[in-house]
Amino acid sequence: MPNLPWTHRTTYQMTLIALCDTVQIVNVFAYEVSTLIETSLSSDQLAIDQGGLLADDWISNLKTSWLAFHPSDYTLQMVKVQCVERPANFRHRLSPIERSLTTANVGTQPQGSDVGAVAAIIKWRTPQAGKSHRGRSYVGPIGSNWHVNGALHATGVTTISAFGSAMIARYAVGGTKATDWVLTIYSRPYNSGEYQYATRKTGTLTVVTPPDYAGNSTNVTAFQLDPNLRIQRRRELGVGS
Repeated sequence: MPNLPWTHRTTYQMTLIALCDTVQIVNVFAYEVSTLIETSLSSDQLAIDQGGLLADDWISNLKTSWLAFHPSDYTLQMVKVQCVERPANFRHRLSPIERSLTTANVGTQPQGSDVGAVAAIIKWRTPQAGKSHRGRSYVGPIGSNWHVNGALHATGVTTISAFGSAMIARYAVGGTKATDWVLTIYSRPYNSGEYQYATRKTGTLTVVTPPDYAGNSTNVTAFQLDPNLRIQRRRELGVGS
């Protein structure tokens, strides 16, 4: 196992941890630092500190639009940012920065939530095609009066799209803070044998073991909201966390 080194810039995972009707709701975004910021991260401690700056910036500028489409029984408890990759390293995860939220952290839609597993989908786009260059966020739960025939109604589309637009305007390529952090699609590295999948070719079920993979990071340029509501199985009791 050669442990292929990370060939991109320092990359962070931002985790939003919330509670709704006693069920934990987790959403994850990935960011890559800009070339300018990368030159300043001469130590792991500086990389950790940079994660704190990212968390504070998201809380100051995106939290309000995030809460705007969540129901009144949704509480955002924590924003956690962890450095997950450093250039020329393999899986160089550093200590996370945690920002606990105790005020102004409740969904501002007046109605309560509907079924917790129901979510809308924000699709994050990059200039490249392929699964490793595309991302999606299951956002929810959805308010009890926000759906019609399995789809978001106009208010839901407008409010969730406002968050997507705000993320693009601030963190996507060309955004106001892309000079520091760029919203990215993070594809995790792995060694051969750590990841397998089954495929059926000519009637025979075959297990495929991909070769060593150094991972990838592709910066986001746009978003698209899928108006059709979906089920996220990890939000069902007994499935995932």
